[in-house]
Amino acid sequence: MVGDNISQQLSDGEEKIAEIFNDIGMKRNVSRVLVLMIRGFDLTSREMERACDIRQLEVNIALTDPEKRKWVK
Repeated sequence: MVGDNISQQLSDGEEKIAEIFNDIGMKRNVSRVLVLMIRGFDLTSREMERACDIRQLEVNIALTDPEKRKWVK
């Protein structure tokens, strides 16, 4: 797998960052996926699914908002 070296879950600090994104109006799944992407690793949607504890469909939906804003490619 692409991101085998990384933790399969968000750290407490990453969870806090995701909560801050939530507080400013970002949806929970979007904030968790975005925080995961900030790590800088190339991840598959399956790895994102496991780390964020959401289904693959939810990962795809969560990526739609940052893509529309051109935050990710």
